[in-house]
Amino acid sequence: MPTSTGALRHRFTIQAAEVGAAGPDGLTTTWVPVAEAWGTLTALPEPSLLGADATPRRRVTHTITLRREGTFVLSTAHRLVLGERVFTPRTVTDPDDHGRWWRVEGEEGGQ
Repeated sequence: MPTSTGALRHRFTIQAAEVGAAGPDGLTTTWVPVAEAWGTLTALPEPSLLGADATPRRRVTHTITLRREGTFVLSTAHRLVLGERVFTPRTVTDPDDHGRWWRVEGEEGGQ
């Protein structure tokens, strides 16, 4: 977990899905920005397919640590955008239980 502001080099946009009216192909989903947060991005050397307790879970390719700002609550229903890159959170935790950080295990490009 970063301890200095200088370690937070990436400004992530947090987006939420907005479901629109049904068209000829069904419901439309648009992703809209709802918050921003500074953070770090670490690629995993090998994508993980198992949880810590060896239960199957969705693919994880990156760990993202974000500084919490304001009262916004991040969840796995959101997605994180960094430039052209999109990350789908698979887990969101508070690593020190003090409400200062989010640790996100996510998949780049996953839905």
